[in-house]
Amino acid sequence: GWEDGAVTFTGPGAVNARDDREVHRDARILSIVFNPSGSRCVTTDNNGVVGVWKTDQRGLCNQMCHYRKSGAHDKVIFRTATPTGEQNLENPPFFFGGEQGIIYLADDFGLCSERYKIGSPLLLLEYYREKDVVVLVTKSVILVQFSLSADGKVSNESKLKLSCGPTPEKLQGCWAGPGLLATCSHESILRIWNLADDENYILSLQGIDERNSLSGDKVTSVDYNPRKQVLACGTRGGRMVQWR
Repeated sequence: GWEDGAVTFTGPGAVNARDDREVHRDARILSIVFNPSGSRCVTTDNNGVVGVWKTDQRGLCNQMCHYRKSGAHDKVIFRTATPTGEQNLENPPFFFGGEQGIIYLADDFGLCSERYKIGSPLLLLEYYREKDVVVLVTKSVILVQFSLSADGKVSNESKLKLSCGPTPEKLQGCWAGPGLLATCSHESILRIWNLADDENYILSLQGIDERNSLSGDKVTSVDYNPRKQVLACGTRGGRMVQWR
């Protein structure tokens, strides 16, 4: 995605790349997210447009529908489970939100509705698949969890004020296992939030090696490899640290 609104599609079976400049005309692309099977793609921009695309056999995408909502939306997650616990990996609906603090639920067929409003920009939006729960962290550092009943009403809502150091606006996060949310915010630690057991703990850069070579360094990014069960972080000093 590009700053002029162009979205470039290509794939292993495509001879040439193809650009679309209509859906997000003159807007900056903020996110491009595929569903688990790779059959759907959702794109968002800073003017509030959300595009939904279908992937063909060549890896190219064709527009299915689009939505226009107020504000910039840069967070998208697919709801890959149903309220009854069944998996839906091929054609799942998706949640999206951003600076307005509003969470929408949408699908491929032009159906989109507001499902939750927190009133603060979103820093993080994740989907807890094992429990069919939406997890979000706001700019005001509130951790929210909620689920939707079969008729689409919010249930099991909880809110928790987080401690994220002096720069919470820089918070990033990812899943580090079922129910384990790892976050960093330019501190010398990673914070692990165990949502399943309502516990939390930290992983520190201090004392990683005998020379304590990471003393004073800060964690700036975090990611998790579920296949190898490795949690990795990047630091301001250009180092990478891994935990298994």
